[in-house]
Amino acid sequence: MRKAIATFCLLLIITVCAGQNNKNISSEHAVPDLNGTWVLDESKSRLKPSPNEKVTDYVLIITHHEPEIRFDNRFKKNGVYSSRDWLYYTDGRSEASALGQDMEVTTKWKGKKLFRRITTVRRNPFNNVSEQTVTEEEWVLSEDAQTLTRTISSSSAGRPGRNDLDLLNEKYVFRRLH
Repeated sequence: MRKAIATFCLLLIITVCAGQNNKNISSEHAVPDLNGTWVLDESKSRLKPSPNEKVTDYVLIITHHEPEIRFDNRFKKNGVYSSRDWLYYTDGRSEASALGQDMEVTTKWKGKKLFRRITTVRRNPFNNVSEQTVTEEEWVLSEDAQTLTRTISSSSAGRPGRNDLDLLNEKYVFRRLH
């Protein structure tokens, strides 16, 4: 009887230790927790200047439950409150977008960075020349988890007389509220 109890205790200890080891391994590969309310720090951000549209009071609410990440964007545009919602999937599912039908969207984690690539192909109906636009987006959470940085770059190839035209280069820096 003692031998059976000792064997049971030994197996229990081994199981608990193995579970702790797997927990440590999985936490090393865990993705950052983006959940929370974030406020745009305009002084540290680099936004595309637009004389007709002034965006202020930008608040971003993120609900993050892998593999879904919901972004609720609220801001004032020219003094009028507006909102936009985005839904990203990090497991390869297709994502709804109003950018067009000839589009490929890939969202995935690269280490601790969330990376998104959107490739859009448009064909000019007048000369049948296709134009490809590639937009890359990267989200990085600071080590102290209080700053979230989103960078967006976009380029286009295939326009007659122009090659690889840089369309967009923006940086949004958000501070965590809660």
